[in-house]
Amino acid sequence: MRFVARNGTDHIAALVKLVDLDLDLDLDLDVVRVGVEASRPLAEPASVHRDAEAGRLPGKTILLPEESPA
Repeated sequence: MRFVARNGTDHIAALVKLVDLDLDLDLDLDVVRVGVEASRPLAEPASVHRDAEAGRLPGKTILLPEESPA
């Protein structure tokens, strides 16, 4: 199943139900996967926003603290 969640509460609530179902029934369905296209240092949020506004980020980008492995 492919599920795209927007920042709306109805989308987030549906995603939470999927996760809860998997956890409650101990199905190990591996239901939730986040497609991460890139990672950037946590110190660079402004550049990430600029790239997103310019359409240069095709997928999800996560910000990581410097000490985290990428």
